[in-house]
Amino acid sequence: MTNASANAAETGSGSAALTRGGLILPIDGLRAVAIFLVILYHVWRWRGGAPSVALATVAYNGWCGVDVFFAISGYLITGILLDLRDRPSRWRTFFVRRTLRIFPLYYATLAALLAGYAFARAAGVTLNDPAFTSMPRLWVNALYLSNFDMAIHGQGHVPLDIAWSLAVEEQYYLAYPWLVWWLGRERLSGALWAAVAVAYASRFGLTLATGSTSPAYGLPFCRMDALALGGLALLLLRYGDERTVARVSAAAPWLTLAVVAFFAVHTPPLVSATFKYGLVAAVTSAWIVRILSARGPVAARALSHPVAVRVGKLSYGIYLFHVFVRAVVDKGPLGRLLSGHASSFTLSVVRLAVVCAVTYLLAELSFRLFESPILKLKDRLAPSPR
Repeated sequence: MTNASANAAETGSGSAALTRGGLILPIDGLRAVAIFLVILYHVWRWRGGAPSVALATVAYNGWCGVDVFFAISGYLITGILLDLRDRPSRWRTFFVRRTLRIFPLYYATLAALLAGYAFARAAGVTLNDPAFTSMPRLWVNALYLSNFDMAIHGQGHVPLDIAWSLAVEEQYYLAYPWLVWWLGRERLSGALWAAVAVAYASRFGLTLATGSTSPAYGLPFCRMDALALGGLALLLLRYGDERTVARVSAAAPWLTLAVVAFFAVHTPPLVSATFKYGLVAAVTSAWIVRILSARGPVAARALSHPVAVRVGKLSYGIYLFHVFVRAVVDKGPLGRLLSGHASSFTLSVVRLAVVCAVTYLLAELSFRLFESPILKLKDRLAPSPR
């Protein structure tokens, strides 16, 4: 999941028709698509026949929302870093702005999780959920190492399991500025293509050597192709020739069909782990090029809808909160009702709707009351370059 700001002033790209108030509207809309895929993956339960076959198939592959976030993050961060390259205060500007966007809500979430655990223990409540039974390993989350923990132990061994993707991005933020500022835009493209190749080779080699897909799923050098492809989309839109932009834009729908076909066919774990993450990132990056080069007007209008833009803007909070909302819903009357009617399509829809609605409300309150006052400090402490 991306934490990069969708700020056109920071990325220095995006057609004027697709921006408003500093936001690249379709990018936030694309975030909305990504977060809905993630929620479907974590919340949708019914696997019955019609009318939900298509929905169940999408939900089963909803993990790909994370790769959409990664590609968006690579696109935005590359633009920010290129704009900062010649500024004397580039390190301070980048890390102050990233810290203000990412850390407050993340550590507030960990603190709330710890407080809930302490309250439950004091009340004598038995806690069997992995989020609580793994509480002694909260330090892994706090140090942004949950992706390494997942690569070694699998899922369910840290309190905030979904933080693995946030850890990948944080590790990326530590290394990527050096690369961009050292190489410059002239040599950056080659380095990003090399990163794509290394990620594919790493996923193949580690999956073959360990017999597990967990390392390929969580380790940063196995997932850096998504971030690199997003960066390549930025370079193409800013500095690429019109012919290449047109070719990539035209390829986006066809590439989408090819990826859907790939997902529809059963593939061995080695093949799946090697290719599926990068393919989703490639589709996302191609659509970014298509939309922001004004070659996908229908998609651009849909992704620029105010509801989609708002959901995308709140996607960080939605990502952090939705698993807790799901747990609370499942402990209540609706969860007990679902446990006795697991095959009910209607109840599954109700569960999804309740989780989405409550999560959105919490994210909206968090953004207005907690995040926004902190985000206002960004331009005071570290003004953006444009």
